[in-house]
Amino acid sequence: MNEEGSAPSLEERLEGLNLQGEEEDDLDFSEFDEMVKEVRWLALFIVHTTKPFSHAVLFSAMSNA
Repeated sequence: MNEEGSAPSLEERLEGLNLQGEEEDDLDFSEFDEMVKEVRWLALFIVHTTKPFSHAVLFSAMSNA
């Protein structure tokens, strides 16, 4: 919680992260506010793997979850 006693904002939460190089460059929340207005649930994730995987199967599994 922040000083006002409410939940921390996205910016306040991101301040605590130790991002470097591409990690920081990859963060683009310019459309975040509009996305939140349009959807009920939102999940942001990144996949780190050296193995091939199907984006379609990943999205389907996430949708079902």
